[in-house]
Amino acid sequence: MSCGKGGAMRAAEGKACDYDVVVRAACAEPTLSVIVAVHDMEANGYLADLLASFDAQDCEAGRVEYVLADDCSSDGSLAQAVAWAEGRDDATVIHLYENMRQGAARNRAIDESRGRWFSIVDADDAVSSDYASSILVAADETGADAIVVRWIQLADEGMKPIAKTRQEAAREVTPHER
Repeated sequence: MSCGKGGAMRAAEGKACDYDVVVRAACAEPTLSVIVAVHDMEANGYLADLLASFDAQDCEAGRVEYVLADDCSSDGSLAQAVAWAEGRDDATVIHLYENMRQGAARNRAIDESRGRWFSIVDADDAVSSDYASSILVAADETGADAIVVRWIQLADEGMKPIAKTRQEAAREVTPHER
């Protein structure tokens, strides 16, 4: 285990490293990094559902990496994330020494990410099989600086939609003038 590139950056700023990289993705240069902060998500089954939805992604190998930051879970979340990530080329798992809350865990994962783009997914979410490929197509075709992802909230029982993003509130993002 090591502190990783984010830890080296923190050390250069005179700050202590507060996490270890437990598993490191081996893919060369991913385009998209999917960031997940995890805290005590094993028992409720949400983490298993999320990881299964990552397994079902239809995008080209090597274009996506998954960076999971375990925020000092007290259950088996870290072990579950490590077991899923080991042997994969596209997954990094980091373990925070103390619970730092969701925002800090995401920031540490972003520090360790290598993609040009990143997307944040909550540990209690599941994503469609075209989640990553849709983001990559939009990024490749538009050259936009940001991509807005629409989502549907589902109820646990029967998985029926109970809310949808307000599409009228989303605006088109145009490419940055270069």
